[in-house]
Amino acid sequence: MDATDLHHYAQHGVNHDKSGRPIKPSPEILPHLTEAENTAYNIIATAGPTPFRRIEQEAIPLTHAATRLLQILEAGAGR
Repeated sequence: MDATDLHHYAQHGVNHDKSGRPIKPSPEILPHLTEAENTAYNIIATAGPTPFRRIEQEAIPLTHAATRLLQILEAGAGR
């Protein structure tokens, strides 16, 4: 997920986990993300104010997710 996808599905963003507990910022560094993915991760997961900490995956249409996955795989094959 990149920042474009993040903003597109922002209306499905939440600040709590499935159990209703608040999601805290994460200091975790994810070295295998692309620059675009890292930007999206930093917007919602790391410290600082944000309107939400995660997006309900069930709200993302499977066709969109499959298309984005294929794009990522094709981009990786070109490296």
